[in-house]
Amino acid sequence: MTNRIAEISQRQAARIAGFGYLIVFILAAFANYFAFERLIVSGDAVITINNIISNELLFRFGIASWLIVLTVDAVVAWALYVFLKPVNRNLSLLMAWFRLVFVAIFGIGLVNLLSLLHLFSGADYLAVFEPSQLHSAV
Repeated sequence: MTNRIAEISQRQAARIAGFGYLIVFILAAFANYFAFERLIVSGDAVITINNIISNELLFRFGIASWLIVLTVDAVVAWALYVFLKPVNRNLSLLMAWFRLVFVAIFGIGLVNLLSLLHLFSGADYLAVFEPSQLHSAV
């Protein structure tokens, strides 16, 4: 049985990377400009909290969009590595690793956004905090 990944051509890798970048562009634009820009008010945590609570589904869609962007971005890193490997294997590998490090760092930042949902959940353990403390956490 042959390994299909080893058989992928540069043309197929370029198509995967191009299509992946198209998905990344569309979903990142949605998440950033449509979802989060409408919800987050710079310098005013109370309004931001109220916006997120009243539009929690939009906030969740924004987070889901970023998760898909990160997944597709990892695939794009692989596709660009395959596409650029004949030009310069070492630089192509370096580019892929930098891209994957970016995905990991961005993923850690995304976990912080997910933690916001726990602050708004109204769980019993949050009752010990004053509202101003929760606002400053946001």
